[in-house]
Amino acid sequence: MPLDPTLTTPTTPTTQEATTPTKPQKPTKPVDAILHSLAANRELATKKAVREALREAGLPGRPAYIDQVFAYRAEHNRHRWTRTTRRAVAHTGKECPACPQTSAPTKPVLLPSGTPQQRINARRRATLKAVAVNLLRYGAAGGSSFRVGFSDDPTKIGYLVEMESNWDTYKGAYKGWRANEDHHTVTIPYQWLTRVYRRDLEDLSGLLTLDAIPVSSGCPDIELYKAVWARQGRGYQVITERGFIARCGDYDFHADTAEGALKGIRRKMTAAGERAKPRSPLAITDEEFIKRFSRRDKECNVSLDDARESGSCESGILQWCEAVGIDPARGSIPLHEALEAFSREPQTEVRLAVIQAARRYRREQRLAGQAQ
Repeated sequence: MPLDPTLTTPTTPTTQEATTPTKPQKPTKPVDAILHSLAANRELATKKAVREALREAGLPGRPAYIDQVFAYRAEHNRHRWTRTTRRAVAHTGKECPACPQTSAPTKPVLLPSGTPQQRINARRRATLKAVAVNLLRYGAAGGSSFRVGFSDDPTKIGYLVEMESNWDTYKGAYKGWRANEDHHTVTIPYQWLTRVYRRDLEDLSGLLTLDAIPVSSGCPDIELYKAVWARQGRGYQVITERGFIARCGDYDFHADTAEGALKGIRRKMTAAGERAKPRSPLAITDEEFIKRFSRRDKECNVSLDDARESGSCESGILQWCEAVGIDPARGSIPLHEALEAFSREPQTEVRLAVIQAARRYRREQRLAGQAQ
């Protein structure tokens, strides 16, 4: 009985069939589809990983295929980066301007260190110190310090200078000598930049404005502020004063009361308007002014009353005297001394005082001649 061929034992393959290697399985997808899928796989970051992935997909690990994978990946990145622009074009129907491309790598823009409150406080301190050291004495031989505090309490606004001694400053033959130290402590409101600095009120007639609150003046051309200001005292001392400041154009006036400030600014404006003519003493340069009045009679003196009658406020007068080293207790000084001090610290108020003194002296001389 013949055997069933399906139940027969399989025959042993021939030597040629056993030694023939098995061919790799052909890919079921197109080559480009496989390359795109490999490009989308972010884990294949190296050429070696891409080559192994190509062989697993049934493709040879040729360099051309590897380069094509990375080229497709760069194309995918560009397509993703322009997604927002393409959506905007599809929505509006208008072409969007291309973003500027930079060839060189740019450094990231970093914010300064600290919180926003710390940064604005640092700016307040730096701005106030720059104005203060320009108007008031600062920097003793033994050392200096400058501290700025903030307060919403108007009674705490002020400028204080404490003097101390340093015995270690000098060396050599002067070792053991005392050196003075000046330590400045200033308290200003948190809104000092907006209240004072942005309104150009920080430096008025050589006085440092610490606080200024606008009040109604009743006149549209005159600004009136309830203010706190500091002026130079003897040595490194600073005097804090409170009152009102009136300002009109380039002129200002400090006074204890609002009425006094308004009267003072009107008097100063009137005096300036009467004398502010072409080639008048107020229109010439400082050198021409000194040359013109240095030819006056040597016996002419400039007094504090001349400064007051010309429209200057008391605080401005004292500030200028301290700045140039003149003792206000003298009451009056020779004209040549006033002009020499004016050359070192020129101010419009000093010009007005000199003009007032010269006119007063001529008037007194004329009356004396008539009496004879």
